[in-house]
Amino acid sequence: MKYGFLNCLGSIKRARNIDNCIALKLTEIGVHTISDLRVLGAVEAYLRIRERFSERIIRKSYYLFCLEGAILNINWHDLSINRKRELLEQVYWYQ
Repeated sequence: MKYGFLNCLGSIKRARNIDNCIALKLTEIGVHTISDLRVLGAVEAYLRIRERFSERIIRKSYYLFCLEGAILNINWHDLSINRKRELLEQVYWYQ
């Protein structure tokens, strides 16, 4: 299994790259498990967080990369430059 059974069903609070602040925001938008995040995807999750918490400054790159890293179960620093660029372009497309 690519992601691992326990990791897939685990609480979003235990996901790689997800600190308490991001976990609380994900919970607010209905993302409770890593599986929920995978279904939604990093870009859509980021857009929902940004919409829900519009009064706060949401650091686009940090959130996007942390969410994608959590989905892939890798440190966000290990995302390729191309993947980071793709994520940012997708968010830009929706603005």
